[in-house]
Amino acid sequence: MNDLKIWEPSLKFGGKYDIERLEENSDGLKIILSSIDKKEEKLLLEYKCVVCSYKNTEESFWTSQFEKLEDVYGYEFLTQHTFFKVSDSRYSKEIESGSYGAVSKEEVFHLEVIGGNAIIDIVSFGEPTLTLYC
Repeated sequence: MNDLKIWEPSLKFGGKYDIERLEENSDGLKIILSSIDKKEEKLLLEYKCVVCSYKNTEESFWTSQFEKLEDVYGYEFLTQHTFFKVSDSRYSKEIESGSYGAVSKEEVFHLEVIGGNAIIDIVSFGEPTLTLYC
């Protein structure tokens, strides 16, 4: 089972967000999120580092995983926060295995964005920045 810890570099970004848009280009990976409570508030999650892999799952196809995590962490923990640092994840182990050990799971940062409408798992060689999006 993945070990989740809340990842929020600033308290002002607490709460639940929907994933509005995901962009990937030569400048990196960017994810735009909108607050569920304050629709006018938007965030930019931006990766300037190398992103090894990411996957985007529509929330209705994630119900089984949500229920497993809910049993361990509780409903409030999962529904009141959006950004989670994942340790010892199966996804990081897949990256390690797929690279024949060239990348170790200890070298990468796994962020799980559990939005109200989708879940994005990102494995990268560093942490992203999180800022207000205008």
